[in-house]
Amino acid sequence: MKKSLSRIIILTKRDFKEILRDPLSLIFTLGMPLFMEILFYLIFHKLTPQFEMKYLAPGIVVFAQSFIALFVGLLIAIDRSTSFLTRLYVSNAKSYEFIFSYALSMIPIIFVQSLLFFLVGGIIDSSIFSINMIFAILISLVTSLLFIAIGICSNWSGKIPSTSDRTDNPLKNDGINNKINGIVTANAFECVFAEANMDKNRINKFPKYPPNTVNR
Repeated sequence: MKKSLSRIIILTKRDFKEILRDPLSLIFTLGMPLFMEILFYLIFHKLTPQFEMKYLAPGIVVFAQSFIALFVGLLIAIDRSTSFLTRLYVSNAKSYEFIFSYALSMIPIIFVQSLLFFLVGGIIDSSIFSINMIFAILISLVTSLLFIAIGICSNWSGKIPSTSDRTDNPLKNDGINNKINGIVTANAFECVFAEANMDKNRINKFPKYPPNTVNR
């Protein structure tokens, strides 16, 4: 259990660093809902009371969580394209460990989202600043788990390897090691034969007989 928890923490830190390496998606996840919150308030708050900031800010918080589903899906797609998930399958990490790591790495983003939207809404409408805002932020962390699950499930193709399918089995490890050794050996022979062919071509370029002497 202790080893499993330490692996989850390590993978969560890694996923969070990957999030910070993509500032464009991060700005889109935070900036787009914030822009919509201010824009909708300026356009519609005089037309209908439903767009007053005390109603609009919680709605934007929930709406912004749909961007989290896209964000976690993008993170998994990047890991799949770089074969990071394939390397996880052959490691000692269990499937639930890196699934939890994806979910936990999104919690700080969701917290910043909720806090930012409520703060901006509170600047416009001070009635938002109350004890209810704290409860709303905590509830938003719970509801965000649904969107995180949607993002993970929508980008997960194929079944997750079970314990019997994984390479913890020594026989499976031997098979993989033999394949790797075979690939390395094949590449080594290929390089040797390539160098031999190059040397043969160089030798063929040399004249077989001494050049004829020129009579003076």
